[in-house]
Amino acid sequence: MEFIATLRLMDGIASVAGVSRCKDYHNHTNIPLEEYIKLRNDQGRLIDKTLRFHQMHGAQIKN
Repeated sequence: MEFIATLRLMDGIASVAGVSRCKDYHNHTNIPLEEYIKLRNDQGRLIDKTLRFHQMHGAQIKN
């Protein structure tokens, strides 16, 4: 996380991409992954714990 934050401060860096797993998807296999990564809780945060962690640290989750 600190490395990504450092990259954001460097000149010439417009964006940073990363790959993450969906830790809790195995509990929601009845829906496509593309829909799952968009599911949000009552507070408007992503339901997947790993994706939510990244979201709460400034990441934009895209498929």
